[in-house]
Amino acid sequence: GGGNSVAVDNARVNQYLRKAEFHFSRDEWDDAEKWFIKVLSLYGDHQEALNRLGIIYLQSGNPQKAELLFRRLIALNQKEAVYFSNFGRCLYNQKKYEAAADAYEMAIQLDTARLSRFISLGQIYYEMREFEKALENFLWAHKKEPRNTHYVGLVADMYEVLEDKANQIKSLEHLLELDPYNEEVKAKLEMLRNANS
Repeated sequence: GGGNSVAVDNARVNQYLRKAEFHFSRDEWDDAEKWFIKVLSLYGDHQEALNRLGIIYLQSGNPQKAELLFRRLIALNQKEAVYFSNFGRCLYNQKKYEAAADAYEMAIQLDTARLSRFISLGQIYYEMREFEKALENFLWAHKKEPRNTHYVGLVADMYEVLEDKANQIKSLEHLLELDPYNEEVKAKLEMLRNANS
């Protein structure tokens, strides 16, 4: 009878999924794509397959295709921060900055633990020339990981853009404490101090 067909499909979905995940874990995008498409042909709302396929299209430089998948995914599930940040990334890659910022804001509302999201959001605001908002996000990451030189550097860059010399100098001094042999930072500090005297 017809009652068994669902169970058969389920087994097949899992079989295809295992193959897809195997290729995905080895960065074999073409093979992984083929198997994820097979999963979705059996079960169009399979969230992890939509997510992985979206990532494959992002990696292979096809953000338009990725965007369609992430839109579908977010319609199905508004609780997964990673879906929103992936969506944000494919919007960012298409220079749809406002929509990208909204997607990252949603991801952060759902989960504040991943600091890279604050950095991405800061970079989007930087592209939008909203430097105060960019700084706010870089500072958030910096406060959580004060010894991360990348974050300190971004904060210093924002103070430079905002022409806040005092804070720029403070940030660069902090950067030099963390990275004492950084000649570029030394030279910049010297220049700023001389300009101030």
